[in-house]
Amino acid sequence: MHSRMMVVGVTAALALTATAGFAEYHGRYAPVPTIIDNDTRIDVNNLDMWVTNHGSIAYDLPNSASGLIFPKGTTRTAVYAAGLWVGAKIRGRESEGAQVTVGEYSQEYAAGVINPDGTPANESSGRFQVYKVNRGETDSEDFLNWPVADGAPTNEDGSPQILGDQTLWSVYNDADASKHTNDAGNSDPLGLEVQQTAFGFARQAPLGNMVFVKWKFINKGSNTLDDTFVSVWSDPDLGGAGDDLVGCDTLLSLGYCYNATNEDELYGSAPPAVGFDFFQGPIVPSPGDTAYVSGREVPGYRNLPMTSFNKYINGTDPSSPVESYNYMNGLKPDGSAYVDPSGRVTKFFHAGDPVTETGDLDQNPADRRLMLSSGPFTMAPGDTQEVVCAIIVAQGSDRLSSIGLLKQYDAQAQAVFDINFNIPSPPPRPSVYARAYDREIDLIWGTEADNDTQVSDQLDQQFNHQGFNVWQGESAAGPWKRVATYDVQDSIALIYSDVFDAGIGGSQKLVVQQGANTGLSHHLRLDSDQILGGPLVNYRDYFFAVTAYSAEGRHIQPYFVGLNQVGWQTETLENPQVPVTVTPKSGTGVLEVAAVHSSGSSDGRVDVAYVDQSSVTGNRYRVNFVPNSDPEAHDPFLWQLTNLGNNEVVLEGQTQQTEDIDDPVVDGVIVNVVGPPLAVKSTTFSTDDARGRWISFVDAGLTGFSGGIGLGNEFFGSSVPAAEYSRTYEVRFSTNEADWSDACTLRRDNGYLFGGIGKFPGSVWDVTGGTPRRVNVCFVENSTEAKPANLRWDPDDSGQGAREYLFLMASDYNGGVDYGDDGETQPGPSVRSGSADAVFAAWLRTRPGHSFLESPATFTWAANYINTEADVFEFSTAKVGSAAGTVIDNDMDKIRAVPNPYYNQSTYELNQFDRVIRFVNLPNVACTIRIFNLAGDLVRTLEKEDANSSFLRWDVQTEGSFPIASGIYVYHVEAKGLGTKTGKMAIFVEKERLNRF
Repeated sequence: MHSRMMVVGVTAALALTATAGFAEYHGRYAPVPTIIDNDTRIDVNNLDMWVTNHGSIAYDLPNSASGLIFPKGTTRTAVYAAGLWVGAKIRGRESEGAQVTVGEYSQEYAAGVINPDGTPANESSGRFQVYKVNRGETDSEDFLNWPVADGAPTNEDGSPQILGDQTLWSVYNDADASKHTNDAGNSDPLGLEVQQTAFGFARQAPLGNMVFVKWKFINKGSNTLDDTFVSVWSDPDLGGAGDDLVGCDTLLSLGYCYNATNEDELYGSAPPAVGFDFFQGPIVPSPGDTAYVSGREVPGYRNLPMTSFNKYINGTDPSSPVESYNYMNGLKPDGSAYVDPSGRVTKFFHAGDPVTETGDLDQNPADRRLMLSSGPFTMAPGDTQEVVCAIIVAQGSDRLSSIGLLKQYDAQAQAVFDINFNIPSPPPRPSVYARAYDREIDLIWGTEADNDTQVSDQLDQQFNHQGFNVWQGESAAGPWKRVATYDVQDSIALIYSDVFDAGIGGSQKLVVQQGANTGLSHHLRLDSDQILGGPLVNYRDYFFAVTAYSAEGRHIQPYFVGLNQVGWQTETLENPQVPVTVTPKSGTGVLEVAAVHSSGSSDGRVDVAYVDQSSVTGNRYRVNFVPNSDPEAHDPFLWQLTNLGNNEVVLEGQTQQTEDIDDPVVDGVIVNVVGPPLAVKSTTFSTDDARGRWISFVDAGLTGFSGGIGLGNEFFGSSVPAAEYSRTYEVRFSTNEADWSDACTLRRDNGYLFGGIGKFPGSVWDVTGGTPRRVNVCFVENSTEAKPANLRWDPDDSGQGAREYLFLMASDYNGGVDYGDDGETQPGPSVRSGSADAVFAAWLRTRPGHSFLESPATFTWAANYINTEADVFEFSTAKVGSAAGTVIDNDMDKIRAVPNPYYNQSTYELNQFDRVIRFVNLPNVACTIRIFNLAGDLVRTLEKEDANSSFLRWDVQTEGSFPIASGIYVYHVEAKGLGTKTGKMAIFVEKERLNRF
């Protein structure tokens, strides 16, 4: 156990301490910094790590607690503290011994730069904070105030240089002699300014399991620093602190900590391993060699690797700069050499292999410290060195497989680092929204990844977005189970790749993506627990994530098992799981409204679904349509959405017009425009004759009447604009020749040339809008010996109906004279395609068992009335609680405490130390809950500010964080704008006892 006390006198980030303050660090006292930034964390992937502006990393200094959480979202920790140590001898003063500056439990660095006169800058200046920027975010305060003048790295255009997907930058120095009070340092300043960059990648392991830290340090003092060493120091505390072992891999420049058993107090039977690696060491002169600094070649130099690895145990910490410098040199604290069990003198403690149980292995687990160092090198005044370290966590199936996986991660990451991270990124992570129903949940995710392509010319690779994986987690941090995959419909389905298996110490080919060419979707509704089985339970938290993955397309290879191709072999990239929590609840839980069709006559509709209550504006919106400039596009009209509150077009160029929820989320809602396709909607044949329908179809693949009737543009083409197909025609067959129509006739057997004016047995009427208008009709004959041309439309009952195609035109009836023998205005193929105004086209035949025209009849053909420029839809949004019908589950009577009675436990509790009661069915407005005892004393006040949440958690403690006693309590709920609710609950807890020893 550590003898650690809470830090005294440390305030929040960037705040001055009220007093000088002292804190106890492993039994040694040191002054608390007067200005600190300890609340900033790098959290872009599976790690969640504290980063400060004064030399400490991976240390939660205000709470004197472990500062590297793995996996992110849990309470499990892999590192207690870490920091940068630098030691050197001052030229001309070698007899005084080495000087060392340390970043440990107390820090000998101060925030800020070193001034030109060699004095430290005023560390209380707010500009010396930790700056945090994310890729793609250009409007954050840190991005806009990037401290270029203080040395923060920039791109060629002067914008912040974002390494990976998240970058944290700060500057600090060791020039303030009053800071040098840590026993391990406690010497004069070296005069170093340190510019620190921490960065990480948002993706799956291995890069998703590591954080890089770049230290650029500049000698701004007046002394030449000889025999300089730089060290990464750490107190790992991997899970439990007392069962740690350490080791190193000299080939990888890797120092690591692992568990002594498979029973860790935090990680259980599968403890991870944590490693520290010099990905880029300091450079030293070396003729003929080439060093690399930030991806740039430096001829005549080489990068030093890890030159020593050392350890010590809690209680044997270095108590002087001499001892610290000896540790940095790979010596024992008294300066004697380390001799491994084989009798070999070495500067690398425990460089054996625990997996194979060979070589020098650590023994007797305890609370370890480790140091990996690199040197010596010289720094004259003005010289700069740059060192890059990575902190890596790998979790295998047990403690030893975690070491093998750690080394695999390290080797892969080093290869990526060596090409300066010039690698493709995974597709953008889709935004995910979760809607709660009664024992059901609805997941909706965005289109950010759709059609994404990432190219690396250096690696000759191109990754294309391939699909989405939907995951359910046992907790917010996993482990995760894949519950669905939606992938692009193409030839790629199952993807195989070489995956390192720590258990066998090598790679094997495994399925890494389980696509099935189902097509992309952005919506999934679930009613069952995919991890525990059975139905979803109301008021229980469930954790889901949606990731996007891509496939490398330039070097994809078929993968065979025997003679059968079972999938494709290629690389795949996937972003990490980012959890969303959803809690099913009684009631629909979801508001959906229909927009008003304010003008136009289409068959379309606009549905509006609320998915993010906190972003709803309360404004009115309009959906309208504009012509698609692409003549080959499937959708002749595109829709756009305008926020009428500010007349801003918030969506435009949208083509999605389906029943599915695949549209983007805007201002907290999904606007789902449902428009019918350009196609035949219905056909109806009616006759008074008992023999019924006497006409049938030939399946030509058209959209109506089983493929026999379609729009004009479906057959030989048409000049009719898309908007003018929204019509209904009646074909009125008559046995009275006086009612027949003169019609333009084409001869298929003569190249579709004009064959004369023939007769159609009836008339055709446009009945759109209720006022009938007679229109022209044209048809095709195919003269054969079995059925010679007769200038009359009379298809027979053969399989092809004698190929007497029929066209119903847009023009007013005039006997078909406008469709004469000019070869340009007739409906027909090749050069004539699209030249005639055919609204409908048909390939029909006489129904077998019937005779042609055996009775008068009306055959009605209706096209879909598509959304056009004439159509406008409008709707209003309303903030939760601001208008009737806009509050989800606003019935105050449904509010209740769960469980009630409370018998010292609930299903919401994660461990034996938790005490959790929930107030559920809360309305989606701000709520205040006050809890009283029966004497009327106020016990606790709870506030709910999240509009999307329907519950509040109570830890069954008083306002002063004391456990409450068993008894009856009264709760009073006040919902803003809705009213109040009062209820009672019974609580039974075990008797609290204070043990004294």
